Amino acid sequence: MSAGEISWCRANDVALAYCPIHHGLVPLDCIDDMPVPQFSGTRSAQFPRPALGRLVFRRWLASDAETFAALLGNERVWRYLPDPFPGEITRRAAEDLIALSNEAQHHDVYAVEHEAAVVGQARLLFDVASLARDTAEISYWLGDRHWGQGRGTAIVVAFVRDSFSRWPELRTIVARVHKDNHASARVLTKTGFRADRATLTDLWQLYYIARPSAN
Repeated sequence: MSAGEISWCRANDVALAYCPIHHGLVPLDCIDDMPVPQFSGTRSAQFPRPALGRLVFRRWLASDAETFAALLGNERVWRYLPDPFPGEITRRAAEDLIALSNEAQHHDVYAVEHEAAVVGQARLLFDVASLARDTAEISYWLGDRHWGQGRGTAIVVAFVRDSFSRWPELRTIVARVHKDNHASARVLTKTGFRADRATLTDLWQLYYIARPSAN
């Protein structure tokens, strides 16, 4: 929307909302043609969202352990992750990781479902050494058989929007991308993130998106 359109909306009491795809304001009642995941779970229960798309975000369950292990115990999935591939993930290890993901207070973790099947994970990570909640890092991974189907874009759009809603003090969301992970870089730039060139290293590039100004 142009500055004139925004001014007209405010003068005529038209409610506005932030759209990470356009990196700006849009009318609140405009038609959203992006698939929007539904969030479920304890921390996000105060922000119910209708299932407008086929993706669903929910808390990991102990019963997901076998699926979790199969998805994440794949070396291809770890290719561009910051940690080295740990090798095969046992069911017991998966159960422990699921328990940690739900109990730790420094991050907000969701399993991502598509047509009732878990396909990956999305996470919002805060600085573990700080009580501040003004900056956080978004990350996600998908099982390799779910790559190349456009789900990364839908995940980032919904997760950014809902993270800003769930955490009112959150001002900036960052993402760390391996220099060779061109697909993730395209997803981020398409959804409104900007590269911070000053943070470029031999392996990593930081991208960021700021909460829109209320003015």
